[in-house]
Amino acid sequence: MIDSPMDKRIERRFWTKGRFLSVTSITVFVLFSIFALTRNGKTYRIDRRMIQTDSVRRGNFHNYISFTALALPEQKVFIEAEEGGRITEIFANSGDYLKAGEPVLSLSNVDLNLTVMSREASLSEQVNNLRNTRLLMEQNSLDIKTRIADLEHSIFVKERQLERHQLLEQKGHLAKNTLEESEEELAWLKNKLDLLERSSVKDSIYRATQIDQLEGSIVRMRQNLDLLRTKLDNLTIKAPIDGQITGLSCEIGQTMAKGQPIAQINDTTSYMLRGTVDERYVTQVTEGLSAKAANDGKTYSARVKKALPDVSGGTFPVEISFTDTIPAGIASGQSYRVDIKLGESREALLLPRGSFFSHSGGKFVFVMDESGNTAWRRDIEIGLQNREFYEVLSGLQEGEIVVTSSYAKYKDMDRIVIKG
Repeated sequence: MIDSPMDKRIERRFWTKGRFLSVTSITVFVLFSIFALTRNGKTYRIDRRMIQTDSVRRGNFHNYISFTALALPEQKVFIEAEEGGRITEIFANSGDYLKAGEPVLSLSNVDLNLTVMSREASLSEQVNNLRNTRLLMEQNSLDIKTRIADLEHSIFVKERQLERHQLLEQKGHLAKNTLEESEEELAWLKNKLDLLERSSVKDSIYRATQIDQLEGSIVRMRQNLDLLRTKLDNLTIKAPIDGQITGLSCEIGQTMAKGQPIAQINDTTSYMLRGTVDERYVTQVTEGLSAKAANDGKTYSARVKKALPDVSGGTFPVEISFTDTIPAGIASGQSYRVDIKLGESREALLLPRGSFFSHSGGKFVFVMDESGNTAWRRDIEIGLQNREFYEVLSGLQEGEIVVTSSYAKYKDMDRIVIKG
C-alpha cells in the first residue's frame, strides 16, 4: 500500500494517563511504607510471661541509700617476726582466742645466741678489769700513804735532829758543815714528800678517770646485752592484744625472715562495717550520718564512722560503726544490709526498682500503651534512688505502666510487642 501525501504519522505518548496513575500509586505506597517503618522503628517481640511491669505512683520518697557491707574488727594487729629464725614450736592455731602475752610460736637463732654469749663474756671481762683496777688503785693508794707516812716521820725525826744540831753549833760543839748537811737532808725529805703527794693526786685522778671509763663501758655493754636479751625474748612471738588469731599458716622447721608477716590478731570486742557506695553520693555521705544495719532479720542502730573520698571503679569506701549494741555472734566477713539516711522524706513521683536500670542507666524505659500489648521506648530523667524506688524527675506520669524487667535483649529497640 502506497501512503498518500496527505496522510500524517501519529506517535504514541509514553506518559499515558493510566501509566501516570500507576506510577503515582506505587510512589505513594513506597513513601507510606517508608513512613510507617520510620514511625514504628525497630521492634522486638516477646512473650508476656518473660517481662515484669510496674506502675508509676506518687508517694513519699525516703532519702536514703542502701548497700552491702562486711563486718570487720575495729582493731586488728598484724604480727611480724621481729627477729629472723627457724620455727621450733607452734603454740596456737588460726581461729584460736588468745590473751595478750600468750605465745604464738617460738623461733631459734644460733647466731643471735652466740652473739649474746660473746657479749656476756666481754661484759664479764670488763667487770673483772674494773675490779682489778679498783684493787690496784687501793693498793697504790695504800702504798703511797705508807710512803708519805714514812717520809713525814723521817722529816719529824730530821727536824728534831736539826734543832739539836743548831743548839750544839751555837755552843761550838758541832761543826758548821754538819749542821748544813742536816739542813740539806731535811730539805730533800720535804721536797720528796711534796713530789710524792703531787704524784699521789695525779695517780688518783688517773685511776678515777679509768674507773669512770670502765664503769661507763660496763653500763653500755649491759644496755647492749639487755637489747640482745630482748631480741632473744622476741624469738618467742606473743599475742600483742586479746583477740582471735587469723592467717596463721606456719610449720615447724620453717625459716622466718626478720619482718616477715606471721598472722593477725582481731579484737573481737568491737566490730565495724565496711562497704562501697556509688560515686554519685561522695559529697552527700559524711561522717556522723545516722544509719541502720540489718542481718538475719534484726536491725541495729549505726552511724557513718568514716567516708573515704577515694573513688575507684565508680565507688568509694564507707565505714559504719554500731551506736547501741554490737550484734551477738557477729564475726568477721558477715554481710549486713546498710541504709544511710541522707535527708528528710518528701513527696515525689516514684518508679519501683528493677533490673532494667543496669541496661538503661535510668536514661530510658519502655512504657506500655493503652492496649497493653505494646511498650514504647521513652527517655526519662531519674533523680535519687533508694532500696525500693527511683525518684522520677521527668518523662513519666502517674499511673503509667513501665517494663521493669531486664532490657538485655531489646535495649536497642524502639518498641516491644508483647504476645500472649
